[in-house]
Amino acid sequence: MIKSLILFKDLKSKEVFRQFYLTQFLPRVKNISGVIGIRITNYLQQIGQDLIPIIDRLEFMIELHFESKQELSRVVETTEYQELLKLIDEKSPREIIYLLGHQTTYNDKQKFLLLPRW
Repeated sequence: MIKSLILFKDLKSKEVFRQFYLTQFLPRVKNISGVIGIRITNYLQQIGQDLIPIIDRLEFMIELHFESKQELSRVVETTEYQELLKLIDEKSPREIIYLLGHQTTYNDKQKFLLLPRW
């Protein structure tokens, strides 16, 4: 699985972010064919924030999940995805950071011993 990470930091108000997410972001993501999942993380506390300055004051992370790199490549070319990026850039509350990653999840304890796919 491939995921797109959108990090939101240094927010003025968590409530403003919640309203943005619920009323503007989420309804658009639901209409994008090819997004197979979404996860949002609300960070409660940062440990060792001096170690990685780029994530200092990180408050929320939204993950958009895709089946493959090919599917992600197809989706990012769609009008719906481009409109979502424009919405984030223009109306999201405060600073944002974009990341892409390959995710492997091990749910079986035996598989914890396997090396991750890099």
